[in-house]
Order: sequence, then C-alpha cells, then structure tokens
Amino acid sequence: LKLDFNIDYERFVQAVVPPIPPCFLWLRKPMRGKYVQPKDASLAVLMSFYNAADTVWYAIFSLALQLDHPDEILIGDDNSNIQEQDVLAKIKWLYPCLPVRLISSDENIGTYGIRNLLVTECSSSMLVINDSDDFSMRTRLARQLSCLAEGATRAVYSNHVRVKLD
Repeated sequence: LKLDFNIDYERFVQAVVPPIPPCFLWLRKPMRGKYVQPKDASLAVLMSFYNAADTVWYAIFSLALQLDHPDEILIGDDNSNIQEQDVLAKIKWLYPCLPVRLISSDENIGTYGIRNLLVTECSSSMLVINDSDDFSMRTRLARQLSCLAEGATRAVYSNHVRVKLD
C-alpha cells in the first residue's frame, strides 16, 4: 500500500517547523553571570515589528538565551500584513515559556510610534529596546542591568555591529 498525498515538503516545513526548536528553550537552565543586578527591578524588552517575519526568529532566540531573563517581551506590530502577523502568533503559541505579549496597531504609526505605544503598555520598571532584526549577545541584558545597579547610571547604550548578507 502506497499513499501519496502530493505534499510540498519544503512548504510544509516552512509552515510547521519553527527555526528555534521549542524543546531547546524549555529545557535550558537559566544561568547567572558575574554581574550585579538592581534590587526589585523588573525588565521589559520592547520590540517594534513591521513585516519582519524573516528576522524576528533570531531576535526572539537571542532574548530567550539571555543570562538575565526579561520579565516581559512586548512585540508591537505596526500594522504588518496578515502573513507576517501569523508569524507573531506562531511565536506566541510555540514558546509559551517566553513572556511574550503581542500588541497591535490598526494603522502604520512607524517604529517610534509603536515603541511609544509599547511603553504605555508595559508594567516593568526598566526598558530595553530590541529591534526585530537585532541579535543580542548572551550577556547583553546582564551587563546593562549591572551598570544600572551601580546607582549613578540612568541609561545604558550598547555597542553594535552591522552585518550585511553581501
């Protein structure tokens, strides 16, 4: 008996299999680094999103692997097309261990407008901006929080490297 369902396997894999294995995120152990953390601080990561389904996977992956886990990850959808919004819903569904909250705008208000909306929606005492195409080193949040724990520092800006495919 041979069954042939004429399945387009490449399309099936793209639609069903996520780039980040869910078991990898669920089974990982949180690690603490050498960095001192502010007491009673809560941390929110704000991510603006506009038709960035190709890059949001590695942005979320890099946040999931941080030494210090954010208390909330707010992703603001700036009126992306429906296929791109489906990717955000898939991230939320596939990774229930991540504190992801999706906030949508009914009109395109730009990256700064959507960030301002996210600021009003978050409940944390500290904010981190992470674009939907950013890959953060594993110690990024821990090092930034450590600087803030010293007391005199009110804002932290990290170095970055721009990478192009060509």
